[in-house]
Amino acid sequence: MSFAKWIGASLGWSFGGPIGAILGLALGSLIDKSSVKTKTYSRPNMRTQSGDFEVSLLILASLVIKADGKQDQMFYFVFRPCLRPFKLADRS
Repeated sequence: MSFAKWIGASLGWSFGGPIGAILGLALGSLIDKSSVKTKTYSRPNMRTQSGDFEVSLLILASLVIKADGKQDQMFYFVFRPCLRPFKLADRS
């Protein structure tokens, strides 16, 4: 997120009042447009594998269970129905 137009508007307001704010906003907007860079995210040769979602779900469940420091059996019974479709609930 670019802040040049807001900085320009603030400086323009402090030095020139409402007219300065408009001019500063316009100048900052020009600076924002000239410095826009598109970010490309690439993950070469990285594919999701079977079971990635299930592992992520187990990690999330374990973090929620351990968040308050108490590990009750109740939390296991809450997450168990969520894990059944993935055939993870009844593994020993």
